[in-house]
Amino acid sequence: MAENWVRICAESDLEENWGEVALVDGYQYAIYKTKHGIYAGDHLD
Repeated sequence: MAENWVRICAESDLEENWGEVALVDGYQYAIYKTKHGIYAGDHLD
């Protein structure tokens, strides 16, 4: 697990059961919110 965290958006910016994509240092990350929490991972095209 990464030791350095990067703030991408506020929790209130995320809609439940809908994903967003963020570009950080040249890498795309998928961020999504469910009733169980907020998750992020690699975004693959």
